[in-house]
Amino acid sequence: MKILSLKRFFCALFLISYVSFSAVSQDFDSDLNYTDYKTNLFTELGFHFSVEPLYFYEIGTLNEFVFAKDSENVQYKLSELNWNLKNHEIGMKSEFGWKWIGLDTSFSFGVPGDSGYMYDSDWMHATNHSMKTNLSESEEYMNEGKTFSIGLFGDLPVTPESIGNYFCASVIPSFKYDYSYYYFSGYNGAGWYGSTYPNNPNATAYDDPLATYYKKGQLFGIDYSHEHHNLFFGLGLDFQVLKRLNIHFDYKFSCYTLINSVDTHFTNDKRSTGSDYNDQMEDSFKTSSIFTSMEYNFWNNFSIGTSYCFYHQPIIEGVTYTKSHTATDYTKTNSTTSGSSADTHRFSVYIKYAMKKTPYFY
Repeated sequence: MKILSLKRFFCALFLISYVSFSAVSQDFDSDLNYTDYKTNLFTELGFHFSVEPLYFYEIGTLNEFVFAKDSENVQYKLSELNWNLKNHEIGMKSEFGWKWIGLDTSFSFGVPGDSGYMYDSDWMHATNHSMKTNLSESEEYMNEGKTFSIGLFGDLPVTPESIGNYFCASVIPSFKYDYSYYYFSGYNGAGWYGSTYPNNPNATAYDDPLATYYKKGQLFGIDYSHEHHNLFFGLGLDFQVLKRLNIHFDYKFSCYTLINSVDTHFTNDKRSTGSDYNDQMEDSFKTSSIFTSMEYNFWNNFSIGTSYCFYHQPIIEGVTYTKSHTATDYTKTNSTTSGSSADTHRFSVYIKYAMKKTPYFY
């Protein structure tokens, strides 16, 4: 999709949201005197609601590992794949609550497109496990991306009522389920393969003059699907300044992370034969995220904002199941184990319509 088309799409999305929400909004005073919210039955009863269409841009890396053990039972890295994220997404977020408690949910869909390069590295020497014997790189295309989250949050004011018209701070505890899925294809691969591959004591490094070079397009493709499930606990701070500017920070850690990925290494140009590797990994209290946002209330119930989220997942290990690409049943691999890590940066811009309470008026 061309950039111009994306711009038109987002402009249309925001315009439709604006017109739709304006039809049901109340004509609040432009100086945003919070006592006027009491005239609205919805907010007078303590309910609050918001909805916001969003545009995301996500960059980062998803990493996949294969580990083995030597004769002394010492683990070493046998293979590593690095998939780059350069992902445009559109989505929606909404919140609904009563007084100090609320439910929020969000979803997004990625726009298919080029995503840089993926890299595949191997350490195949029989004894020197620090020697990288193979390196290949392929052009990368993101076929599909989607995210979903749902969670509970609290909104606990911590500033005196006397200064509420100028400054308001709240503590935001939260519990959230978070899901993400990505599906990539690597194609037009090129690579350097050490001589006497594989697993020979005389193997040479990928950058040795004796290594074999396969030019672009000579290597067959790779497909990769990757999904994350996280249960996040979080603690945030929310600051509202002079009624119009809202600044938010929060930190979340995952009490449970489940990762399921499948990569297919094809053995022909038609991508019809090859080997499938299904990696399943889980762990607790390793994954975390940092989030910050800033939004400005420019008219009545409408705000415009931007946000940034950093997601960090260190290596989580698990098991691998393999099969032929044309077969149906997987077999567990006992000679190796799998691993996964990720670091991503997610930026967004959004417009928000909110019928929102102020805690002091309950």
